[in-house]
Amino acid sequence: MNKKIIGSFLGVLMVLGLTSIPAFASMPNGTVIMGNKAFDLNYANNTANIKEISNAIAAGGELYVKDFSGKWINNVSGQTVDANVIPAVVYKNSVGVINYDAADIDQVAILAALGDSITNGMSATKGNGYVDLFYNNSKSIQGNEGIKLINLGIPGEKSRDLLSNLQNDAATKDAVSKAKMITISVGGNNLLAPVINAVATSFNLATTSPTFASDLKLALASPNNQQTLNLTLSKLPSALASGVQQFGTDWVGIIGAIKTLAPKADIYVTTLYNPLNQLDPLYIVFDPAIQGINKIIKTPNAGYKVADVYTAFHDYKGTEPLINFSLFTGNLDPHPTTKGHEVIYQSHVSAKEIVVAK
Repeated sequence: MNKKIIGSFLGVLMVLGLTSIPAFASMPNGTVIMGNKAFDLNYANNTANIKEISNAIAAGGELYVKDFSGKWINNVSGQTVDANVIPAVVYKNSVGVINYDAADIDQVAILAALGDSITNGMSATKGNGYVDLFYNNSKSIQGNEGIKLINLGIPGEKSRDLLSNLQNDAATKDAVSKAKMITISVGGNNLLAPVINAVATSFNLATTSPTFASDLKLALASPNNQQTLNLTLSKLPSALASGVQQFGTDWVGIIGAIKTLAPKADIYVTTLYNPLNQLDPLYIVFDPAIQGINKIIKTPNAGYKVADVYTAFHDYKGTEPLINFSLFTGNLDPHPTTKGHEVIYQSHVSAKEIVVAK
């Protein structure tokens, strides 16, 4: 290692002094950059950290110092430089670390919303999906004023799709790794998709047809199709059980991937609601499977908060509908209404981690 460079560098540190101030939108005055790392001068001048500082210098990269007037100085030339030349760095002081983007800009905190079409806000009026409501509430809380929303909801997404994206999709991994808060709503398609496909197949209907809903309604209303329907319904528990099993397999990987990418993020997970009216004959067919997935989600001491949407929908006493789905009437929209999204949002506000003493 070049001792002359180290000596010159340490000399600049001593001249600048030992005082630092908290970082907000940019790195504080009294900061030194070594390659892709940055340190508070108090921290850099502490003899207890000399090995870490020496290793950072040895790793190479430009050396810059931010003086107490806020100017960036190239430590080798002594010339003032524009902030645009400053690289993205991980800043460290005695309190902790902060990520800064290039050009000395504080890395924006992110709320990453993961999941399916419910996450995407489907069937809510614009701007009133539960993610939008939760985001607006979150950014009103002190410390979250500049938080940015990245909605990664994908219509039709199943648990295995979310797991794949967390493992392989660059955009998903990047957003989650930078997230301060993460919401997850997934699992409904593990159950609903195979059921709709099974019913459609039994009546030789194409789910992609623009008239599928009306065609299904006519098929279900015909007395001649009752035997076919009964046979299809008798096979549903097996299909639903398979969906629950797949979710259980995927869930461990989903949470593991998220915690690896964003170990300090606050995570909120919604339980599944039953999209069927309690008087619908299929309600009792779906409910055990939904409860099966919810039991997995509500695993104690899992390190995330649970928004118990199932209970909120089940116990709802209002007159405005939360959902309108029914196979028998041909209403195939399983998504929450705008009011339903509001109830999901409220469940997030009151979400709690399930903790059981060991």
